[in-house]
Amino acid sequence: MKKRLKKILILLVISILVFGIYKCFRNKKINYVALEEGFYTYSDYLNDYLNINNKIKTYNKYITVDNIIDKINSHSKIKKDLRESNLVTLLINDKDNLAKIKEVRKYAKKELIVITHSEIKDICIKYKCKYLKINNDISPKELNKLIVKKINM
Repeated sequence: MKKRLKKILILLVISILVFGIYKCFRNKKINYVALEEGFYTYSDYLNDYLNINNKIKTYNKYITVDNIIDKINSHSKIKKDLRESNLVTLLINDKDNLAKIKEVRKYAKKELIVITHSEIKDICIKYKCKYLKINNDISPKELNKLIVKKINM
């Protein structure tokens, strides 16, 4: 009986050590997708920040002057990138925000930050995403600082 207990104890200690080593050395890099509607772009600043801090694994940026839903539905690569992402930032204009957030959330299962001029707090709570309400005067660098605060880096 003592031999069996000793084996179980050794197995338990080894399991805890393996799990501890895994937690310490696992890859914590981010797969980042930026979806942007319109001509205002900011995501390169965040990508640069993540690169400098060695936190970026992949970065994919999709810009459209049309509706972002059409862009997602017409490109299977965007859907794949959204599914594999740890972080998605969505810069949208003020038209039909609910449908856009709903469509992105269908694929992006991890962190989603919505950036817009509209007051959409209730929509973001419903779809479990963070949001930044911005004004026209904000610079891309200032916006980057706000996003970094939102993702706690």
